[in-house]
Amino acid sequence: MLKLKNVDVLYGKFMAVKQVSINVKKGEIVALIGSNGAGKSSLLKAVSGLCSSVKGELIFEDQDLKSYKCHDRVCEGIIHVPEGRKLFPRLTVMENLQMGAYSKKARSSSKETLAKIFQIFPRLEERKNQLAYSLSGGEQQMCAIGRGLMSLPKLLLLDEPSLGLAPNLVKLVFDTVKAINKEGITILLAEQNSTMSLKYSDRFYILESGNMVNEQSKDSLASDADIKKKYFGLA
Repeated sequence: MLKLKNVDVLYGKFMAVKQVSINVKKGEIVALIGSNGAGKSSLLKAVSGLCSSVKGELIFEDQDLKSYKCHDRVCEGIIHVPEGRKLFPRLTVMENLQMGAYSKKARSSSKETLAKIFQIFPRLEERKNQLAYSLSGGEQQMCAIGRGLMSLPKLLLLDEPSLGLAPNLVKLVFDTVKAINKEGITILLAEQNSTMSLKYSDRFYILESGNMVNEQSKDSLASDADIKKKYFGLA
């Protein structure tokens, strides 16, 4: 579904991502693992079009993304839920969700999509008339993911979905990610919480200082003691 080959991401003269190649198959949950500054968020921004200075190949469903603007990628089904949620604080939950129905296709099915989102996140229906700034951190993350789902994603890019959340809410968010994936949505997530990523993802790419240092599946990780200890804290 998504193939990146020898991708560089630059901010001015600073190269945040260096010669990174990844492959995401339809139906997978794939995690980008690494500490703060490893290049995870920059790679997601390269895919969604938020980084303009990108070199290398970006292929989505056999289409070259390099000529696609951000809004074109949204219409193709690439939806980015950014780090920090980025809600509109003075809009209600409902208004924030409706902002996600950008494309003509998404607008035409917005009522049905909204009903599904309220099934996934009953709390959002309870809070639908509440201003976004007054939500808890967990509720804001639900709203951000819900807004992304309103865009009818084929590929959902999740940037640090567990950041700043209490442990019980972290589990809720990852359970939700798994449920969304079971609905047929492919997920590429950037996450510092390597333990939860290990539990819920099919494959992992490990980044350090903008470089790809390792690729693992759950099965291959079982026999790699060094990687388990260094990146996942497992003996």
